[in-house]
Amino acid sequence: GGINIDVVRSFVDESFPTDDFLTQTVSFEQGMQLMDGNTALMFVRSRHGTNGESGDFARSRRQQLLIQAVKDKVLSFSTLTSPKKISSIFELLDDHVDTNISVWQALKLAEIAKSIDNENISRFVLDDSPGSLLEPMITEEGAYVLQPRNGDYNKLSSLIKNIFELNKIKDENAKIAIQNGTEITGLALYTYLYLEKINYNVISYDNAPSDDYQKTIIYDLTDGEKELTLEKLENDLDAYIAKDVPEYILQEYNLNATTTPSSLNNQPDIIIILGQDHANEFKIPEPKIETSTSTDEVIEEILED
Repeated sequence: GGINIDVVRSFVDESFPTDDFLTQTVSFEQGMQLMDGNTALMFVRSRHGTNGESGDFARSRRQQLLIQAVKDKVLSFSTLTSPKKISSIFELLDDHVDTNISVWQALKLAEIAKSIDNENISRFVLDDSPGSLLEPMITEEGAYVLQPRNGDYNKLSSLIKNIFELNKIKDENAKIAIQNGTEITGLALYTYLYLEKINYNVISYDNAPSDDYQKTIIYDLTDGEKELTLEKLENDLDAYIAKDVPEYILQEYNLNATTTPSSLNNQPDIIIILGQDHANEFKIPEPKIETSTSTDEVIEEILED
């Protein structure tokens, strides 16, 4: 009967391979789609799609959507009440899965799995896009590999250990403003791209009044209301949470003792001033700006990617 997949964005792949070693054009429209097996395989195998859907990382995201759609279909009420369908699923899996779980045990587990809300499932794809945790390199043996951008696996390890916090951070929806307190051009932009990938809501990035900050500082304007976000930011940026907010910041964002960010439109809940310590740890890509290209155009390309 097919599976329902929510296509994130429309795309066209004019170079999808055929069984006779030629190519064909395949396309998908944004929104919920009912796909049969052949269409679903085209959806997850496409490598040359438009609209940001090219490459293996885009395929990984689509493969996660397919796995979730298969889970939803297998655990649907009609499937679980049909002995014939249950038997056919077990026969299908038999050649690919080694398990000592019996049919009745699988049914019990399926009933439990049915209660899991898809909104509570955390998905993440590690890639080498701007602001990501990985960067490409060529080894001495000539292999193309991805390695941690900052030189160690600490941030990768932290992300994996705390992946279920991503949805909670998104739910808190703390409005974050980033300021670059160093001389490193692009530090605020790439930090914004990094934080956005792990579900932080960054509403602005700019330069700080001075560029001589040695330590990254976090100013909380909510009096502890966004507790999880503060805790995670402190860990992700190895930052210091200041007890008092300087007067110049209050003036910059039109805040005083009687106003809060929640009472003002588009005002930050949290302000981060990046210091040299963050610049030393957070490696940003080498700039590749052509003389005929403006900085705004380069930033626009980065955000599109």
